[in-house]
Amino acid sequence: SGSANDESTVTFSPGFGYFISDNFAVGTTLILSSGREGTGAGKTVRTAFGLGPFARYYLFTSNESFGFFGQAQLSFTTGKVDPPAGNVLRNSSVSFALSPGAAFFFNEHWAVEFAIRGFVFTSSDPNKDNDDDKYTTVELGLNALSPTLGFRYHF
Repeated sequence: SGSANDESTVTFSPGFGYFISDNFAVGTTLILSSGREGTGAGKTVRTAFGLGPFARYYLFTSNESFGFFGQAQLSFTTGKVDPPAGNVLRNSSVSFALSPGAAFFFNEHWAVEFAIRGFVFTSSDPNKDNDDDKYTTVELGLNALSPTLGFRYHF
């Protein structure tokens, strides 16, 4: 049995890149997210879909399998929130992020990566039916609470 504060979210964000030169890659990240908050008849369901094209420059170390990178990414996300009252809210956001990170290439195509958020500018519309609720946020700093760890495939 759960409490009214039960919350879970699953996000799947595969990323694919293509090296257009030795140290420069471009690509995109697909963003799929689903979550719920509450239990039973009091449950709120959230879903989101997005796409985030990126450009990334690598500085490889003397071990050519390991390198540091700087990435610029523009993300477009749309979603909906389905609360217990049944008033579905449709939302959207656009973000621009500059992020540092590190990657280890297992082979020519696959890498494991660790990145943190550096600079993020986001414009959000939490309810597309309400014109007066749009807002903008700017984050600057190495946000240790939002690190990412994942795999990326490079063509």
